[in-house]
Amino acid sequence: MKKITKKYKIIFDTNILWQDKEDKVSKLFNLSLEESFKFIKEHSLNSKIILSIPEIVVAERIEQTLSDVNNMVNTIANKVQALSPFGVKISENCYKLNYEKEIIKIKKAILNKSQVEVIKSAKVRQSEIIRRSLKGIKPFSAKGDKGFRDTIIWLSILDDAKINNDCNYILCSNNSSDFNETSLSEEFMLVNKNSFKVVSDMPSLKQLLDVEFDLNLELKKLFQEIKNELNKKIGDIMVSVNNYEVRRKSALENALDVTTMYESIRLDNSEEFIAGYNFKSISYDNIFETKYGAFNIRATVTTIPRMKNSTYRHIPSYINLYETEKTDIFSVILDYSIKSNLITAINVTKVSPHRYSHSL
Repeated sequence: MKKITKKYKIIFDTNILWQDKEDKVSKLFNLSLEESFKFIKEHSLNSKIILSIPEIVVAERIEQTLSDVNNMVNTIANKVQALSPFGVKISENCYKLNYEKEIIKIKKAILNKSQVEVIKSAKVRQSEIIRRSLKGIKPFSAKGDKGFRDTIIWLSILDDAKINNDCNYILCSNNSSDFNETSLSEEFMLVNKNSFKVVSDMPSLKQLLDVEFDLNLELKKLFQEIKNELNKKIGDIMVSVNNYEVRRKSALENALDVTTMYESIRLDNSEEFIAGYNFKSISYDNIFETKYGAFNIRATVTTIPRMKNSTYRHIPSYINLYETEKTDIFSVILDYSIKSNLITAINVTKVSPHRYSHSL
């Protein structure tokens, strides 16, 4: 039985990383790298996914960026020259610099930040390249006149796959005609028995990882939308939390045992007592669907007690309202309907500093 490997190496082609915006020229790559790194971190996949770029792709992006920088510098030089009759002068020493050296520094910093591995270019004999070209072996085109660069990338992937035979491979490239998954998978299986996939963009990559790692992205997206709606209804949630104190006191006053009666009397005549709770923060511990469009939510609400201080509680002129530095924490169970956009608190439990629960 084949062992299922849940470790993946994601490889980016140049067309996925292309960056040609002048104001972003120092970024070298577009947002795909950063977006992928954040996605991996967000879903705790750091130990299961390796981001990588073929050496030839890195070199290509350096040359493309250097060309962009030189074009921008030449534009500046031409504009300075055009403005010289007006007394505008900028020394060439200010902009005629070794830009390639700086680009390499930027490249290194970006790859380190996103924890990207560089796949070394395969050492291939010229005769092998010619053979593949003449036979139209993918990624070469059928006529064999196009595909040299892509073939170097592919042979580099195969060399890497021989060493990392515990990895599945995903190639991100929008050149699906040359990087044909079906034909390339046959050659891949000769060096690595795991899977080889080709995706054309970032949404497709996320969708594939969603399936492979059971991430439930659509459900998480829905849950986030529900959280956003609940955050708009904090006032309704706090009404339920404040009702907690009313019911707690009522329960104390109606109790028959002597200890509780004493506490009730003490609360009634205390100089300091809780008048209510102000909202501080909320976290959502669990959300699950009870039926289509209806959800049960368990949340933790952190509050700041709003205190009253009065020797004579029923005389308004002697009452002082104030907040304390301490916090009280409540566990709240909520029902939420997407269709009606209504929220109902069905249970509130005070978990700190003293536990007490009531159903609403």
